[in-house]
Amino acid sequence: MIMDMLANYRKEREAFEKLLDCDSYRILLLCGKSGMGKTTLLRAFEKLLEAKKVCYVSFTFKDMIVLQSIFSLIGDSLEWENLTHLSECISTLSRSQEPINVTVNSNRLIGMNIKQTLHLVLENKNHAERQTHWQQLTDSLSKDLRKLSQPLFILLDTYERVNSEIQEWVESFLKRIRFLPQLRIVIAGQQVPDENSIGYGNYTTLLKLEGVTRAEDWVEYMESRKCQSKLDAMELMKFMCHHYKGHPQEIASVIESLSMMKELL
Repeated sequence: MIMDMLANYRKEREAFEKLLDCDSYRILLLCGKSGMGKTTLLRAFEKLLEAKKVCYVSFTFKDMIVLQSIFSLIGDSLEWENLTHLSECISTLSRSQEPINVTVNSNRLIGMNIKQTLHLVLENKNHAERQTHWQQLTDSLSKDLRKLSQPLFILLDTYERVNSEIQEWVESFLKRIRFLPQLRIVIAGQQVPDENSIGYGNYTTLLKLEGVTRAEDWVEYMESRKCQSKLDAMELMKFMCHHYKGHPQEIASVIESLSMMKELL
């Protein structure tokens, strides 16, 4: 059970638990306007993965994310010694660069660690060369991911802010999902990849977040926040659900304000 949910997105919670427990789909897309609770859901998903000790990597594109960061974090999470194909590919690509006075041998790098070398093979290239390099790196990473005996979750937040290169990489990576049975991907944003795309559509479920309009869910949330009011809780929630059209951020903000007022009184 996912705890601390924002007014209990039941359908979304169940979809994630299904993604975790079975193989009916491997990609979960969460699409909704700002304030609909996408980031809150992802943080709740992270807590569940941590509780179950499932390996995951998480990115938010509110921050400046480059492709090197994605490869680096996956390498750190799975441990580089387990990613022999990716490590060797980084080494091979680095040897093809201009002389840099450093000897590179697989993931045992003399004078430069593997993440620095990864940055080297992708930085300051024209688009065509960078694309060739990241495609080779992704091919090698995929070979390593096929050997996984346990699931790996990749969580991507605020996808509408992704740059064009990472968007191109993500959509090409999604097309490999059918060959990677242990990989699970969750993407949240005001815009998300096409759930019907050829190559991964059969492995994808899309959920559109449209707000929480049941007053009962918000009463439960109020009680979880130890928020009390002289107004009848159900009547108050019915009014707010109608007034804010179920918008989670707006309603939760009112509840938090009531909770703070109670603490001051």
